[in-house]
Amino acid sequence: MPANIQAIFEGKEATKFLNKLKKKAGSLKDGSKILGGIISATVFQDIISHFDQEEGSDGAWTSWSESYAISMSKRGRGGNKILQDSGKLRQGIQPGNYRAQMGGILFFNPSKVSGGFPYAAAHDIGGPKLPRRNFMWLSEDGMDKIATLTLKWITSEND
Repeated sequence: MPANIQAIFEGKEATKFLNKLKKKAGSLKDGSKILGGIISATVFQDIISHFDQEEGSDGAWTSWSESYAISMSKRGRGGNKILQDSGKLRQGIQPGNYRAQMGGILFFNPSKVSGGFPYAAAHDIGGPKLPRRNFMWLSEDGMDKIATLTLKWITSEND
């Protein structure tokens, strides 16, 4: 249960600052597009780093199966990183891929929807034929950066 805190501040500057915080905090509840734009670059960089480091939220991605590694080698793509055969899955992640919605901001990869690639969601959540290699997640560092940017936005003079 959320705690209620009452405080009395005297002075015009304190009242002005607290009213501004209240207004900006209220826009967070509505999934502010301004805040979405501010943090989207951090989300983008964090997710792209998962492809670069070939890791999911629970550690390194499962290596290619031996037969798939042979197949990739025969096609001249044996040195490719996991989940980066054609690059379409990684390129589907863009900084502007977010929607403001009630309760927050939704970041998405269009590759994971019905018009995307069938293997995208299967890798991200795992499936009967594909190992889980999740890529749409935020690291602790990414969440810390987002918290810092959000606090900076709430306390900034700009709306």
